[in-house]
Amino acid sequence: MNAIKFIFLSAVIFTFFLFQIPVAKASEVNQYITIVNPVRESHYTQNLYQNLETQYRIISDRNLPATWLLTYDVIEKEDETRLLKSFNGNQELGIFLEVTLNFSEKAGVKYNKGGSWHSANSVFLSGYLQSDREKLIDTVFEKFKKIFGYYPASIGSWWTDSYSLSYMKNKYGITANLVCADQFSTDGYQIWGQYWSAPYYPSRFHAGIPASNDESKLDIVNVQWAARDPLNGYYNSLYSVQDYMVGPVNKDLTYIEKLIEIYAGTNDNQIGHIVIGLESDLTPDAYQKEYKDRIELVSELSGKGVYQVVSMKDFSSVYRNIYPGLSPEIQFVSDDILGKKQKVFWYQSPFYRIGLLYDIEKSETKVFDLRIYSDKIIEPYYLNTNREFDLSIYIPSLLDEVNNEDDVWITKMGKLVGRELKEDFLTLNFEKGSISLGRNNIRIIGVEKEDIPVTILKSKATDIKISESEISVSFNGTYPFSRDGTAYRDLSAEATHRLKTKKVGAIIIAIVITIIFFGYLLLKKKQPLIAKIIYIFSITLIITGSFIWLKDNRQNYLIDQSEMEMLWRLSTLPQGNVMVYDNECLQCEYFTKYKPPAFSNKRDYVKYFGKHRIVYNSSVINSIDRETAKKEFDKLNVDYVYLVKYGDYIEKLPFSPGDIGVAKLYDNPYTEIWKKVK
Repeated sequence: MNAIKFIFLSAVIFTFFLFQIPVAKASEVNQYITIVNPVRESHYTQNLYQNLETQYRIISDRNLPATWLLTYDVIEKEDETRLLKSFNGNQELGIFLEVTLNFSEKAGVKYNKGGSWHSANSVFLSGYLQSDREKLIDTVFEKFKKIFGYYPASIGSWWTDSYSLSYMKNKYGITANLVCADQFSTDGYQIWGQYWSAPYYPSRFHAGIPASNDESKLDIVNVQWAARDPLNGYYNSLYSVQDYMVGPVNKDLTYIEKLIEIYAGTNDNQIGHIVIGLESDLTPDAYQKEYKDRIELVSELSGKGVYQVVSMKDFSSVYRNIYPGLSPEIQFVSDDILGKKQKVFWYQSPFYRIGLLYDIEKSETKVFDLRIYSDKIIEPYYLNTNREFDLSIYIPSLLDEVNNEDDVWITKMGKLVGRELKEDFLTLNFEKGSISLGRNNIRIIGVEKEDIPVTILKSKATDIKISESEISVSFNGTYPFSRDGTAYRDLSAEATHRLKTKKVGAIIIAIVITIIFFGYLLLKKKQPLIAKIIYIFSITLIITGSFIWLKDNRQNYLIDQSEMEMLWRLSTLPQGNVMVYDNECLQCEYFTKYKPPAFSNKRDYVKYFGKHRIVYNSSVINSIDRETAKKEFDKLNVDYVYLVKYGDYIEKLPFSPGDIGVAKLYDNPYTEIWKKVK
């Protein structure tokens, strides 16, 4: 009997202590999932009301919160808004900032009719003047308040420019913004260089760059739609939580679960977060299967106490409480989800972002992405409007394998033997060296100087120290090119045209001949001193007059910051000849203090800043057929082609690159650089 009592008592004590063992809960480890449903009605929407009803039933049956971002056109729909008002208190309503013809008309703004409703210059605020952006924002916010009784805290679109974000923060107090995660070219939208699939505080000058000081910080948390596979998603954006079921991915829910573990799990970070959701304009079948499966997975993970499901507004509140200052350093380490023997490392801070790939079989490490963050960088559409069908948001880089496959740094340090977090550095240790990543510094030991990429050696945005086998790269938030652009002086277009007239040409030729003739007479025959004095005085007068004329007929031009970055890129390339377009656009509209030099066909700045000889040409771009274009191009003996884009003025190759024999090296909203294929 005593033995039975002893066993029973032991079991009770064991059970008591078992339940006292602390279990990490999501509320303790800051692991968050946010369900976001962008709500629009497009031409292929069959029944928006039914879609909303189905989505809400799936979410409410599992007692989950979600954020619903509504376009202006949806807010106008009585039946749908009545349904949205009936949602339970766990649901957050916000605004999805997509511009439509109806929306623009209600705001009194001229609609930019593009190639389709989703053309970047039509659908995003960045396609409109700043004053028109304000009208559009005021219209949708006031409409939202009229229908729902308050201003929303959360907004979103695949891209909302920093000017618009600042305006909404200051006037309406928004705290959260949904933005599309990095993609190089999907759907004609390039958003390339943000924090890799992680939340951050944007700069008030550039929505894609984390603020690097309090003055530039927008107190808004950017959360990212369609988090990408940390390795495969870099090269193909379909590898994401959104497109995992389509080709070439064709994965099941286990793929999403792995991405949730990487991004929503804290791992080596203080906080983890991921967005899960689906747009509300698809067919009903998408919600009964794909959407339901995603939400069920979220419900299961939440039910285990591993993750908290919160709205955009609530996550923003958590993030801003944990990080009242700037965005934290975020790192991701992952084996290849698809099973290749590779390991990827991402490290990002308010000063830079770096991506590294370690090939286990080759014992080789490659830096495939390295870019600069600085509050000195201004978004290309902050002041100017986007006039193209495509969106181009490109954060300046030192290395970028997707943009240029040669822009990588392959180190020769052998096998990876371990990694450690020590003294605020993530250190990767190899057989023959190490890579240490800190908040604003990278230290690499065991590197050969000749292996260091020229873009790093010539960078003007970093402080570089190189010893025998070590390099230190510091990022201090500096940037060599002004947000206001770079002023450049050259002849006005009018003066240039006057110089090209036959009359002025004849006068110049006559003056030159006269100077040579009288100079010859003075040298051949002995002339009185007074004649020599008159001759010298006349030449001095002509030279002085020429300088005065040049001074009076020169004007300031402005080279945009983004173009200056591309000119620096050009200067790092091997020496060669550069073709520039021999063309002008005197009536083109511009929104900066001075006009771009290309508008007056001033191209010498390309030679000055790009450090290459330039060749003016118009016959290639103006060719009427491929054969002529190729023939004209081959005659030039050039190595590069440099094209500019400002507003409505866009220089383009006349045919496909292969027809002429070039391949694109770099491009951004203002410039394209092409290389001749040997």
